[in-house]
Amino acid sequence: MGSDWMMFQYNASHVGCQLDGVGHFEYPRVLWVCRVGGFVVTQPLVADLNGDGTREVLVCTWNLTNFSKSIYCISAEGQVLWQHQDLVDAARGIVPAISDLNADGNLEIVTAYDNRVYCVSGSGNVLWNCTLNVTFTTASPVVGDVNVDGLQEILVGGYRRLYCIDSKGVILWWLNMWIEARDCPALGDINNDGIPEVLVTSGCNVLCLDSKGHLKWNSTLPYKASTTPALIGQKHRGSLDVIVGCGRRICCLNASGYVTWISPELGDFSISRALAAADIDHDGNIELLAVTDDIVFCLSVNGTIRWSYTLPRVFRFETEFKGTAPVVADVNNDTLLEVLVGDTRGHIFCIGSDGTLLWSFKVESSIMAPPSVADINGDGILEVIFGTKDGSVYCLHGTPKPLWLYLTSGLTRLFSQLKGTIAVLLGSSCVAVLLVALPFVVELRRRLTAAQGSHLSLYERLRPLGS
Repeated sequence: MGSDWMMFQYNASHVGCQLDGVGHFEYPRVLWVCRVGGFVVTQPLVADLNGDGTREVLVCTWNLTNFSKSIYCISAEGQVLWQHQDLVDAARGIVPAISDLNADGNLEIVTAYDNRVYCVSGSGNVLWNCTLNVTFTTASPVVGDVNVDGLQEILVGGYRRLYCIDSKGVILWWLNMWIEARDCPALGDINNDGIPEVLVTSGCNVLCLDSKGHLKWNSTLPYKASTTPALIGQKHRGSLDVIVGCGRRICCLNASGYVTWISPELGDFSISRALAAADIDHDGNIELLAVTDDIVFCLSVNGTIRWSYTLPRVFRFETEFKGTAPVVADVNNDTLLEVLVGDTRGHIFCIGSDGTLLWSFKVESSIMAPPSVADINGDGILEVIFGTKDGSVYCLHGTPKPLWLYLTSGLTRLFSQLKGTIAVLLGSSCVAVLLVALPFVVELRRRLTAAQGSHLSLYERLRPLGS
């Protein structure tokens, strides 16, 4: 997989954690911006789709002008390579999945729209489609070797049904569910027997299925599930725990389906869309990250709150999308993991493993889905990719803080210190000159200071002061 990002919240366990590579985000800047049509409403995916040695970005959009839903493939340089309409239901927040379905060395893209699942080549050609006996699909597809045959199968939620489809588009099995499943399933070997299990939420229930679709257990949560299941391992244990947001709480279930703990209430609203899980401070224990209304929470592996960070108010998610979710990566090369989250005011926040804000980056439109973290251009440094409501896809790159910012602040202090002394020594005529020049000095200082946190170059900031 490398430093790809191939499914919703990274992989089939939905932990939202990128461990392959580091970033240099002391000073975030825009590497490129690509304009696409409609709201960007899904988490970007990143992989080398066409085998050219660089990674491409997939985003899905919803255009309210003509109600079209599109999928875009964008190059590592920020250029649109291809685009298809009506292959993915972005209006429902469905994120595609990327995998080498038939083990031929080429990556395929799995999407869902209405009552069909599509397989698309890395160059944008539709290879096959599979019609489901449902009105419409409701959840993002997940890809993995469900039946341990060496090939990849597809799990996708339809209206009150979960389907398993093989790599050629043939339905292997399906399961009726009581309530529409809006959150994508998870896939993992939770009991350490060498065969993966399928975990899916349905209302207040978490269902565990074997590789043939038979129900292994059904656990009832105290509240309706609000997130995709995340599968996490703990020290000295081969089995995995199932972590699910339910209302304003997080529930942990063991491999047998028993609820082992329930967290305290987190905020005033339901937990948003998905969780992230990783050992962010390298203490040997997994931490859990969740976003609820305008607060980012970090919980220990036993459900106690370790810290919380309150984002600026006005952080309220729009329309039917359940908003963003946290993702985790080492974006500043300090060996610890940072938490990234976007908000509807256009901010990307980077929060340290101790809950302190390290930096934020502002764009001009709402961020309606989680960001992704991957090495786009193959330089060994991670980038942050996200989309916005105005149809922009941003790729942020990190650099050390520029030296000229320090020099500028030093020169400004020097001007301030010398201004009064020169006026006393040279008399009132010098004061008059300074009064004329002072507005230009102030404007120069403002532009240089504003460049910090901006993607504009120094040249662009120092255009003629009257322009």
